[in-house]
Amino acid sequence: MRIDRQPQDCYANTEELAKLKLCTVSDDEIFRKTTLEHFTDYYQPLIPCVNRLRRKIFPGGGRWRVPNPKLYDEMKEILRTVRVELNEVDG
Repeated sequence: MRIDRQPQDCYANTEELAKLKLCTVSDDEIFRKTTLEHFTDYYQPLIPCVNRLRRKIFPGGGRWRVPNPKLYDEMKEILRTVRVELNEVDG
């Protein structure tokens, strides 16, 4: 994965930066465009996994209003499933 530091990242206050990043991960189209632009070829197969995790962590494009005590287990299940899927593709 290639990470380019943006000049505004160095100067934005924490709250502004959080809002900018939330906009990127909460919007399907912006997230898709960002991953296609910034994931190297090697990491491209992980985009569906990252997208599934993103949708679980930010349901409906927002944050959890009420804590979800099962979130961690649900995230681990997504990772297990993707591991199997990627092994099937490789194998």
